[in-house]
Amino acid sequence: MIARVSASFSAPLMRSLAQPPLRGRDDSEGFCVIFSPADAESGTATPSGEESQKNYFSHSLLPLDNTCIKDYITHQHRKKQIFIPLTIIYMDSIPFEEFPSSFDSVSNLYRTYLSNFSLVEKFYNGHYKNISTQADLLESVGKRNVNRSHIAAILEEQQIRMGTGREAEAHALLLQHDTTFAVVTGQQVGILGGPLYTLYKIITVIKLAEKLNNQLSGYNFVPVFYLEAEDHDYDEISKVSIINSRNELQTFQYFPEGKPFEKNPGSVGSIVFDNVIEEFLNGIGSELQQSDFKSGVMAQLRQAYKSGVDFATAFTDYLVKVLPNSGLVIVDPRDQSLKNLIKPIIKKEILTHSKTSEIVIKRSAALEQSYHAQAKPRAVNIFIQHRGGRYLIEPRETGYGLKGARQRFTEEEMLSLIDNSSELFSPNVLLRPIVQDYLLPTFAYVGGPSEIAYFAQLKDVYQHFDVTMPVIYPRASATVIEEKVQRTIEKFDITPFDFFMNLDLLQKNVTSKLSDVSIEDVFSKTNTTIDDNLKELRYALQTIDPTLSASFDNARKKIEYQVNKLKQKAYDAQRKNFSTAMRQIEKAALHIAPDETFQERTYPLFQYCNKYSPEFVSWLFENIDIDNFNHQLLMR
Repeated sequence: MIARVSASFSAPLMRSLAQPPLRGRDDSEGFCVIFSPADAESGTATPSGEESQKNYFSHSLLPLDNTCIKDYITHQHRKKQIFIPLTIIYMDSIPFEEFPSSFDSVSNLYRTYLSNFSLVEKFYNGHYKNISTQADLLESVGKRNVNRSHIAAILEEQQIRMGTGREAEAHALLLQHDTTFAVVTGQQVGILGGPLYTLYKIITVIKLAEKLNNQLSGYNFVPVFYLEAEDHDYDEISKVSIINSRNELQTFQYFPEGKPFEKNPGSVGSIVFDNVIEEFLNGIGSELQQSDFKSGVMAQLRQAYKSGVDFATAFTDYLVKVLPNSGLVIVDPRDQSLKNLIKPIIKKEILTHSKTSEIVIKRSAALEQSYHAQAKPRAVNIFIQHRGGRYLIEPRETGYGLKGARQRFTEEEMLSLIDNSSELFSPNVLLRPIVQDYLLPTFAYVGGPSEIAYFAQLKDVYQHFDVTMPVIYPRASATVIEEKVQRTIEKFDITPFDFFMNLDLLQKNVTSKLSDVSIEDVFSKTNTTIDDNLKELRYALQTIDPTLSASFDNARKKIEYQVNKLKQKAYDAQRKNFSTAMRQIEKAALHIAPDETFQERTYPLFQYCNKYSPEFVSWLFENIDIDNFNHQLLMR
């Protein structure tokens, strides 16, 4: 993608063009500056650092090679002009610290984790960028007391039942050996496969396991996906949004019997689809854009999501279909055999819940001095299935109760229930990582922004349960920039990053570029003139009668209000004059940052498989760089 911008540069910068090789400011940069064919063949160009340029460009994109530059120049400038206007080849990624605070998924803690890990290092157990050098962590995880052979056998049986493939079965069996470690990720069982970032997690965990296998001889690393099938946030996992055939954002939500739940539905992974799922899929099929691949994509969804199948099973089946023979070991924590194995963790939480709560509160308070605590501390971090619902256990003066229910248990009754009906118990968001890493020899966990924040509260909780905390590796984050969107970006001389800012401001900037009149300039001059005249008027009025100051201030506010109102009307009129351009900007924004959030958090994989074929999954595997910890821009 080519984007043109105007900027001024210093004489030393111009002289720097004679210095080979062609690259950016450092190894992490990803744009190239070109002034002429001769310069491009041997020179270096780096923006002079004016504030406008700092705001406009990413600091960390990968360098492009000379061939790319020369091919572009040869194609675009056959006459070999002596001077080519500043050209930026803008690809690759955007550092998370550049995103506006309005992106709630980009917290200050997450920004710091990625850009200056030393500031938050005390909350974690190892630096993700030095993951291959952490021998002490490998040794600690290797000393686990859990029966590896038993767990490996359970997981092998799960892979056979799920049909994940022979490689996944072999990986599950490898976990019985002391030199094998798990590289784990997990996600809620979102309907129709969930949003794109679920796949980005999987790509990261598979590639990270492969990377560690290549770097650390004598060890085996196995990619694992832990199904978060026992959550109860039904609203989050039951929706899917697509860009429909009218180029609109459209959201669909599935409810059994076609209506919202009137009571606690229990663990979402165990909710069974009824005949309404066919109506749900028909609705999506009728709105999904037409393509050569639509029938196959919809058939794949219907094979996984059908009446009589629960959310977790359908989610797993769909994953296996889009990722055949990936070697990914999928873990279903609802398995009775696994439930029996985690009894020690559940019992310890029941008996020492006040200590766990104290630890979390103390760590949360430390976090909140500079950042935020992602999860609210709970008195007890365990849920129990009761009469079809999933309820949080709470301590009472004598024994325990259930939040939102009248059921009561003595401590003896609760411990007996754990022994005899362990399938009823499940951890909450803070205890789930402890349970997961108690069962698995987890060396690294691949997590998104929210999970990285959760883990910051858990280092001492891991120690309390005598479980080793893994390294937390940031999942890949990306936006797919489609060709038609690229054309809009080039046409209006903007960048992908502009769409992550305020859309209203972007439209104003574009209309200003297209118009012969700059509203901002005109009103800036007008406001300066008004301000100067009002200062003279205020001085004169104070000389005449100091009591007129209040009336002056009131009149000034009215003047400023009317001028700003007129300015907005001018912008509205200007937009109307360029209504076609505004619609193109809005459509591009719908693809890049729907509802001013990340594309990866909104759209499902099948939307892109429908457009580009199921091979889109392989394309993502090839193009996502798991060592690029910025938000990547993937040009399709």
